[in-house]
Order: sequence, then structure tokens, then C-alpha cells
Amino acid sequence: MSGIGSAPAAIKVTTERASGEATRSRWRGIDRRQRKIGVSPAPPTRMRSAQSRMRTLALAAAVAGLMLGFTPMASAHNSLIGSDPANGARLESGPQRIELRFDQPVQAGEGLNSVAVVGPSNDHWEAGSVRVASNVVTAQVRSLGPAGVYKIGYRVLSADGHPVSGELTFTLTKAGNGTPAPAGQQPGQAGA
Repeated sequence: MSGIGSAPAAIKVTTERASGEATRSRWRGIDRRQRKIGVSPAPPTRMRSAQSRMRTLALAAAVAGLMLGFTPMASAHNSLIGSDPANGARLESGPQRIELRFDQPVQAGEGLNSVAVVGPSNDHWEAGSVRVASNVVTAQVRSLGPAGVYKIGYRVLSADGHPVSGELTFTLTKAGNGTPAPAGQQPGQAGA
């Protein structure tokens, strides 16, 4: 009897007792299931499951690659790329305005964008409304008062509709003679 394909032929081995009676028979080369249906040996079960797992992983990787290849790339959100004064700057006199530069355009419109300048005593030093020109946001600043660290907080609405906020600092090394904004005044709001 021979198996299908390149498998070796099965050999029936019988052992006999002295009386000539067959005590046991076994087949070498193929297992019982294959002997019954006449096929070549299959790989062991562990090997088949490992091969099955490998095929499944390869298929999953191919599907994931195709999905990533056909999905549009998500555009990055707007980011601050520069400012005047620069973050962490040390200034002898206060700036007249704050300028924030972003890598994408910012939406202009009443109430969309704000810039706050807060001094060492938590007083506000911004003056007037915020102006937007494409990707540049500008806010006027009052003459500064005490020396110390000033925080510039901003919240802008990028052209793609996502809000972007952050904070910068600068240090005034010599005190000025300015006065902060009145206590009830709203921080600078966007104008066109």
C-alpha cells in the first residue's frame, strides 16, 4: 500500500508467537487516520497550529497594511512656531505687543481667540482686542509694572476648527511704571 504524493509506502509489521499466532500488528510511516483514508502523513498537530497562527498573523498584517494605505492621513493640528517676545526671554523693558506665530492659519472673528498677559501679582496687562492676520495673532500690552515673571496665555481657533491653547513666559528684569488693567476687564478677545 502506498500513500498519495511523496510519502513513503506504509509497512505492516506483524510479530508472531512460537505458535504462529499474530500478537500485534502496527503500521510504520503513517498514523491510523491516514492509513484508513490512504493519504500521506500530515504534520504534527503542534506544527499545524503554529502554521495556522503564522498564516492568521500574516493575513492580519496584510489587511492592516491595506487599511492604512487607503485611509487619508490625518492633518496635524495647528502649533505655535514662534513668538515675540520668545518663550523664556529676559527683557529690560516691557513689550508693546505680543505676537504669536502658528504653522497654520487662525480663524478671525469676534470672541474666537484670546490672549492674556498676567504679571507676577496675577494682574492682567493686555490692552484691547486680539488681531489675526492669517497665522499671526497679535495682542497689545499695557506698559508693564513690577519686575518678575509674566505669563502669556492664549487660546486660538485654528482654520480647521480645532482650539489650540498654551502658555509662554518672559521675565521683566527692571520694573516699569505701568498699571494693570482694571479688575473687571475681560482679557483680550479676538477682533478681525
